[in-house]
Amino acid sequence: LQHSEVSTPASGNKKVSLAIGSPITNRSGFNWGYAGSGPSQLALALLYDVTRKAEVALIAHQGFKHDVIAKLPTEEDWQLTSIQIENWIEELKVKVDGWIKDTMDSTA
Repeated sequence: LQHSEVSTPASGNKKVSLAIGSPITNRSGFNWGYAGSGPSQLALALLYDVTRKAEVALIAHQGFKHDVIAKLPTEEDWQLTSIQIENWIEELKVKVDGWIKDTMDSTA
């Protein structure tokens, strides 16, 4: 179990504990701008903060890390809104749904 804290406007900018059964064991906390364990932890925390669904966060955090978190700048400020995260989740649903339909289509 990994325990971290995240501060978001939804929490009134108070630090909120994030403790969900996670395989991530990074002790240094959140990070971004590359695809390591710190960015994995941040991706997991942000997805959980927006969805409040541990299953979604655990399933999608690696893709979110590669698509979004790894591309965030390390030398300048950045902002990521819940709407941007929700849009990424919706795009993922479309990709997965399309893949499932293509896989199930016997004519493909």
